Amino acid sequence: LTLQEPEVCRPRLLRGSRNSDLKMAAVYFAILLCCSIAFCADAADPKPTNEDKKVVCYYTNWSYKRPGSYAFTPEKIDPFLCTHIIYAFIKIGQKNNLISSDPEFDFNQRGFANATALKKKNKNLKVMIGVGGWVTGTLPFMGISSNETNRKEFAKNAVRFIRGYMFDGIDLNWQHPGVKEGGSPQDRENYVKLAQTLREEFEIEAVQKNKPKLLLSISIAHHEKFLPGYDIASFNTYMDFISVICYDYHFSYESAVNHHSPLYSLEEDSDYSYDAQININYTINYFKELADPAKLVLGIPVYGRTYKLENTEDTALGSYADGPGDKGPVTGEKGFFAYFEICNFVKNENWTVVQTKPGSAGPYAYKGDQWVCYDDLDMIRNKVAYANKEGLSGVMFWTIDYDDFEGNCQETKFPLIRTARDALFTSDMMVFPDDGYQNSVADTPSRVSPSPPVVPKRSDNRPQKKPCKLGKPQLVPKPTRAPNPLAVPRTPVPPRDEYPEQSDVSEPQSNIVGDLIRLIQRAGGMTNFCNILRDTMATQPASSFLHKRGYNDRGDSENTLVFESPNLPPILVALSNSSIYIKEINVFHKS
Repeated sequence: LTLQEPEVCRPRLLRGSRNSDLKMAAVYFAILLCCSIAFCADAADPKPTNEDKKVVCYYTNWSYKRPGSYAFTPEKIDPFLCTHIIYAFIKIGQKNNLISSDPEFDFNQRGFANATALKKKNKNLKVMIGVGGWVTGTLPFMGISSNETNRKEFAKNAVRFIRGYMFDGIDLNWQHPGVKEGGSPQDRENYVKLAQTLREEFEIEAVQKNKPKLLLSISIAHHEKFLPGYDIASFNTYMDFISVICYDYHFSYESAVNHHSPLYSLEEDSDYSYDAQININYTINYFKELADPAKLVLGIPVYGRTYKLENTEDTALGSYADGPGDKGPVTGEKGFFAYFEICNFVKNENWTVVQTKPGSAGPYAYKGDQWVCYDDLDMIRNKVAYANKEGLSGVMFWTIDYDDFEGNCQETKFPLIRTARDALFTSDMMVFPDDGYQNSVADTPSRVSPSPPVVPKRSDNRPQKKPCKLGKPQLVPKPTRAPNPLAVPRTPVPPRDEYPEQSDVSEPQSNIVGDLIRLIQRAGGMTNFCNILRDTMATQPASSFLHKRGYNDRGDSENTLVFESPNLPPILVALSNSSIYIKEINVFHKS
């Protein structure tokens, strides 16, 4: 393409001056080159505009079951707080359709209707429905994605469900393809085909009915065990956005306390933090190699993971833990506190707060033998700044009902999510209408003053490990750690069809072992214990097992199987060549 500028616009060159002509030509060339470079750079790495940025908030439809003022329903949501709300979760029916996970609340108590009614107050708000999660598991997803007929039928049924209940799209949450409950290697490919079928059906429906196209999103876990089941590059083609689950890098069943959502490597002297890949920065860079950054949404937890300290004088990161922390007073789940529980402990119950490594992870707090890690307002700002720097589409929160929605600890309701929203959108870019939703609380409590720096306590007799210095994380396969000389080799877990029949295990242990294996499989975790348990329980008296039931914040009944060794003090998990001693196993399923 040749552009000829008008004669009148050409600068006059000195007559007879070849040098002047050359100099002017050089100037033109330099300007053209600079403009071309700038244009190409912008085209190659587009940043999301302000209109594209997202604050995605999950809402859980079991949070209404909490006691008293902690019961959370859609009416308590500030419609201007998030750009997208995902109503979690509905389930997959036996007819390749979508069904409610709690008809009493979703329909009779107008959970669906009250959630979508928020759009009347904020016309820019998108309310999506989330399908899957632990309430669904993996088998139903395998069914709807296994062949073209099922995929097309599900896509058409999904459109009818989404439009019928006035949602704006669907969020897929398969936990996890190709891994659990008899998952197949074909799950990876079939999941992409399911996404493609949904996208095509959404586009056809939008054209035929002259309606805005329904949104399609997905949430993907960071763990190396689960990532092979997700074709991230292909999902980039079909998804409007991809939520990257950047939390639960550590769990409360580990033998050392650690932060479950670090932005960068902490490089603490802990058995669980040597690996530079166990942090958000590594995860996001991994995803950016496979997907457009402008489609990625950084997941942020609105909760903390808790531990019980083995030694109350040893509280620093990497200190030894004696299992999950106590149940939250409201949420009722071991190893877990909602942010509204944490901030109350810090403000009203004199928990000690320690900042870990500024900019790398949020603080931790402890009192007695209870220890919790979480994200505070400063860490939320750091994560939002990181998302902006990396050109991501925004941030996602699990969940909005875990935030301090009553404003008991800060001067505002929803302080974590509100801080993220304000950091993501500058005041001159977006105006947040009032519409009756005030940032300040009526009877405003005094702001919690920052805690003075606290020196982490370590006992003198704690084994000292040599610090491991890690360089910049590289996108390379995760290195295999040197084997622990004290560890006992574990027996490989057999395929599901090799688990023993009831007749293979002597009574009365058979019912106990069978129940335990079935419950663990339904919960989707701890399957690596099944074979060890099978061999061990055949030699243990049935009276060693106790059955307890309770309630937790997931809205499920809690089945707890407790086995206490008569010979050794109960510990979380301790293996020997022939026995496993378990103080407590928590598995969850619907009553």
